[in-house]
Amino acid sequence: MIFREEFLSLKQREDLECHLAVDADDTGKWTENVGVVTTLFPLVKKIDPANTYSLVCGPPIMYKFVLKELVKLNIPKDQILMTLERRMKCGVGKCGHCAIDYIYTCLDGPVFTYWDVLHMRELI
Repeated sequence: MIFREEFLSLKQREDLECHLAVDADDTGKWTENVGVVTTLFPLVKKIDPANTYSLVCGPPIMYKFVLKELVKLNIPKDQILMTLERRMKCGVGKCGHCAIDYIYTCLDGPVFTYWDVLHMRELI
């Protein structure tokens, strides 16, 4: 796992609640949760949606399930940030591969709010 120690150090911070998971652990050395990321949602203690931000980064199929859970927590859609870099190819706006309507993911993003993504006609 890349940045293993950095991720584990987040658990020691008192100013945030951090839950970590890996899909599978063939080594038996992982001491945190094993399973898909949505298995972490029941572990989240009471949150204040107005003061909560979420960043979603991962495979596109995961977004569908994670976004559903975040909406259940009443986190405002403009406080859910998501990355769309998988649409990018050249990264400088020349190839048009990442164009969504009038937005170029590589130039205008790649991080967008869920609210923005809901209003990208060609993405949904």
